[in-house]
Formats: sequence, C-alpha cells, structure tokens
Amino acid sequence: MYQQIYEALKQVIIKGNWKPGEKLPSIRMLCADLMVARNTVDYAYRQLCVEGYAEGKQGLGYVVSDISRDILQMDPVALSYSEPRKTEIEPEIPDRLWSYDFLYHDLRAGTFPAEIWRKLTNDALFSSNDAKLTAYNRKRGEYGLRQEISRYLERSRGVDCLPEQIVITSGTQQSLIKLMQLFDSSQHVVAMENPGYDGSRIVFSDSGFSVLPVSTTEGSSQ
Repeated sequence: MYQQIYEALKQVIIKGNWKPGEKLPSIRMLCADLMVARNTVDYAYRQLCVEGYAEGKQGLGYVVSDISRDILQMDPVALSYSEPRKTEIEPEIPDRLWSYDFLYHDLRAGTFPAEIWRKLTNDALFSSNDAKLTAYNRKRGEYGLRQEISRYLERSRGVDCLPEQIVITSGTQQSLIKLMQLFDSSQHVVAMENPGYDGSRIVFSDSGFSVLPVSTTEGSSQ
C-alpha cells in the first residue's frame, strides 16, 4: 500500500504539479483521505526522501525537493544500478544526488575481497567429499561449524552454549522468519526503530505482524 502511495506522489512531483519547496499534504490529512494507517503514509514519504523527491523541514513537514526537471523526467531504467551495456553512455547526474550513499546492496567496486573469497571457496569445495556436497545437511546447520561457533562464542564473548543450541541460517531475514514463527501475530506487535532496515520490516509485515515504529531521535511525535 505504501508503495502505491509513493508511486502516485512521485508521479505528481515528476509532472511538475507540485513545485520545489511546496508543502506536501500532511500525513494526518492523507491518512484520513485514503483511510490508511499513519505508518503507511509515513513509509511512502520516507521513500520519497530517500530517492530525493522530497525532504523533511522542521515545522513544515515534508516539502518537494529542488531537483532538476531533466533528472526527474529521465527514463528510470537509465538511473538503475544495473551494469550498463558497452553501447550505452552513462547519463550525467548531479553530484548532490549522490553525496551520501548508504545503500547496503551496492558496494563500490573493489570493496569485497573477491579473489580471496574465490580461493577459499575453491579450497573448501575441493577439500570436501562428494557425499557432503550432494546430501542435505542438518536442519540447524553443519554440526562441525556449530561446534566451532560454540568455541568461538566461549572465547570471545564468554557465552557458554552447546552446538545443539546454535542454529545457522542463510542471513538476517531467514533468521527473522524463523523467529517470527515463535510468536502469534494476533497477540503481538513488533516495535522497530524508525527509520530501520527495510528488509526486517518486510519480513514482519509478510508474517502478518503490525509494526510499531520507534523513533531514534528526541522530540519526535512518533
């Protein structure tokens, strides 16, 4: 729902119906008009801010950002993060749009030690027997790895736990999916810092839980 609201507001801004500096409808007003929860509109406005279409002003709420019309009317494909083909020319984008890049999925080239990772991966694959590579592991993860994690936790964190108490997942989101299965969405809500990791919020919402935003700054009305 918040993505639909975000897309609609973005199109209005791109078309120039709202001018730079013009105040967007208040969250309370939009909630009443659309009959949606405050969080839904708040997420839509925050997404507009993330992409540079709007910005929050103290005492004013959200206003339209002063962005070049040429940039707003560019083909979205040209602004994507996909690798351009050799025949394409990367469009010139003002530096002010990219002053701070906090995207967690778009590391700069050379940041990740790819050669070391490739070597270690090959070593692990060729040192393992075919039976382990072609068979399903235990549901809680490879037991030898859980033993090493248990030893590491005891040495580095002072945590005394058994390998049987450790569960290995493929990442944060899978861990959260498993944890949410321990709770009842009809009786519990999730309190989450706002703004926060959208991947976690999506897991909570998809699991049927209401997400209660908790502000990380003082003086917020949240």
